[in-house]
Amino acid sequence: MPLTFGDRVLGILRLDGPIGATPFREHPEHLLGAFASEAALGVQRVELAQAAAHADALRQADEMKTALMTSISHDLKTPLAGIKASVSSLLDETVHWSDDDRRAFLQTIDSQSDRLDRVISDILDLNRIESGVLSPSVTSVHAGSMLSDVRTATAIATAGRDVETSADDTLYLAADEAMLRQALVNLVENAAKYSTPQGAIRLSASKASDDAAELCVEDVGPGIDPADLPHIFDRFYRAREQSRRVKGSGLGLAIVKGFVQLSGGTVHAESSPAGTRFVIRLPVAAPAKATA
Repeated sequence: MPLTFGDRVLGILRLDGPIGATPFREHPEHLLGAFASEAALGVQRVELAQAAAHADALRQADEMKTALMTSISHDLKTPLAGIKASVSSLLDETVHWSDDDRRAFLQTIDSQSDRLDRVISDILDLNRIESGVLSPSVTSVHAGSMLSDVRTATAIATAGRDVETSADDTLYLAADEAMLRQALVNLVENAAKYSTPQGAIRLSASKASDDAAELCVEDVGPGIDPADLPHIFDRFYRAREQSRRVKGSGLGLAIVKGFVQLSGGTVHAESSPAGTRFVIRLPVAAPAKATA
């Protein structure tokens, strides 16, 4: 019996075997026809639900594309504008620039080039995370050495701030070392951008249980609005108050979450008007074996 809906044949309903003394014996085509009609309606509902889900996915993808272009276009154009203005000024032979002027232009070019590189790196990192092409290499990572490396890597971003580190010297973490370092760098630079100017930043690592450890990045005020807190790890999301004060793409914390999860850990944030605390939780590892 064909499953028909309008002019379309959606499938076939087939009854195999002897019908004996069943209700199908007298008028099998009538009962089968009724079942076929109901089945055709069910198939049509499934097709409509799939079409609606596909349309919704396309809509979300289009919204994400729009959000990406809006955010990234600004983050790319701003440093490019600074680089272009500085280069054009240096090339202007009608003006005699002093050595201090030239040094200022070159510093602008250098800093804006770094900013441009960071935006592009964030885009590529997020794309690699979401496409599933990254394969973490989980090893035993010494917590204290990791925090020291992160403090050194963020020295420029945290200039003028007191950056404290504390860790149990015997603590080792099971993580992808490069991914964990980048996640912590992002958190420290995020703290430097959004916390109280010149406020202290504290990095710590401690054992939370027999099989887990916590790495924390803490800053001083003004904190994150409770309405924004559940969404800060979403890609392109930027807290409303912070977005008015500091420019950014909204990718940094999404990358943090992606790298931590690839290493088998979790990350969450706690915030109050006194400051914000990001906590990364990872498995504890045995000390790395020394190699000859």
